[in-house]
Parts: sequence; structure tokens; C-alpha cells
Amino acid sequence: MLDGKGINATKAFVKFSAPNMPCRRAKWRVCYAQTPLYADAAARAKGFDACAVVEALAGFDFDWLGNGTTSYRIDDHQAFREFRS
Repeated sequence: MLDGKGINATKAFVKFSAPNMPCRRAKWRVCYAQTPLYADAAARAKGFDACAVVEALAGFDFDWLGNGTTSYRIDDHQAFREFRS
């Protein structure tokens, strides 16, 4: 997925954010999911141009979290997945 790209940026994010974030699991899960997602989209967009990254995310499906496939809707860029009981 990342092939080593973005590792230093992720470490810098954690170093900066960890002391300032309360230890709440939900916030860390969001960061855990979105950091590699953005890095992957930037890699597929071949850069950090915002419009190209948005296009790379639109309609993209991934299953990196181990809890089922998550999809980004094309129309409103919201992530969603099926919930299982």
C-alpha cells in the first residue's frame, strides 16, 4: 500500500499530536484509518494536488482495518461500511 512512503510524516504526526490528544480510542482510530488512506490516495494521484487526491478517493473501496470493506461515495465523499451485529 504505502511502500515506505509517508512513514516519516506519520511519525511526525504522532509526535506532534500524542501529547495534545486525550487518550480516547475513537480519535486514534480515525487518525489510524485516515493517515494511510490519504497517503495511498496521494500516491495514486502522483502528488498532493487537492483535486487529484479527491478524485483518487472518490469511489474508492478499502479493507485495511479488518472490519469489512469501507467505501468513499463519489457524490459527497463520505466513508461508509456495512455494520454487522
